[in-house]
Amino acid sequence: MENTLYMRIINTQEIENGFMFQKLGNIWPMVEMFIYQTARKVSKNSYHGGSWEFIELENKGWYMRPDNPQEKFTAYNWEDKPFEVSNDAFGIIVCEYVFSTLSFYFHDKGQENHMELMAEHYHKLRDYYIEHSPEASEIYYVLD
Repeated sequence: MENTLYMRIINTQEIENGFMFQKLGNIWPMVEMFIYQTARKVSKNSYHGGSWEFIELENKGWYMRPDNPQEKFTAYNWEDKPFEVSNDAFGIIVCEYVFSTLSFYFHDKGQENHMELMAEHYHKLRDYYIEHSPEASEIYYVLD
């Protein structure tokens, strides 16, 4: 039997009941703030805020994405090449940047548990988008 990964949108009640705290513990507020800051950075300030959805993956990974599926977002890679992507791909790109960056940050601070947690979320999300995102190529090129 093939092991397929799926995603589900987390409802408001689950968020109020501490969904993200269960995923990240006391570092959740810092991670959330960094996600919004990174969205602006990756988009070269063309992203100006809005609501985000929380997505949980079958492999217990997660990510956030802007809650406006009709809108396209521009994400820039390290060479300043722009890629127009969906809200879903934009959220994956932003979260992968955050998970990677924070894993190194926590490593440098000697906080190995948090470093491992961020690395684990990075790899779970990577496993998901490589296999299931129709924009896997764009995501890869922005992140690479």
